[in-house]
Amino acid sequence: MELYERYIDDVVKKFENPDKNSKEELLMHSALGLSSEIGELINGEMNKDKENILEELGDLYYFLFQGVGAIDFDLTHTQLNYTPKDTAEMGINKLIVEVSHLVDVVKAFNFYERELPEDEFFEIQYARIYFNLRHLVNENDFNEFEVMRNNAQKLERRYGEKYSNERANNRE
Repeated sequence: MELYERYIDDVVKKFENPDKNSKEELLMHSALGLSSEIGELINGEMNKDKENILEELGDLYYFLFQGVGAIDFDLTHTQLNYTPKDTAEMGINKLIVEVSHLVDVVKAFNFYERELPEDEFFEIQYARIYFNLRHLVNENDFNEFEVMRNNAQKLERRYGEKYSNERANNRE
């Protein structure tokens, strides 16, 4: 899992907004980011645009690992939390369901003053999201390293050495 730890340290943390880095803010950004990127992934799949699919999978990995980093979760334990019965249970529809659970909890925290659940809830949700993302990566004939590398390169082109609100708001 060194690849994931390096991605969190070298990419995710590098490009996080330094003014919005509490655990709660990172979980909210992760949940909302996953939710919005799913729509973009679906659009790429509908258009059979492999380049766009690769980019959106990278964005989904970014937001997945932002959440994983926020709770300091080691994905090596994902096998314990979620093992689908078969690949028919995996894919974009299941990804939408799992992300929706995550968004609902973050929404309740932010708007209904409900307490966040224990980290175990987030570990299970992020594990489920991870399995479905990994399935989509393989289904599209990519590998995780390629997806993460492509995402890192895109973020470096956009931001340079570190995140800035100006560059986030003035994208090409």
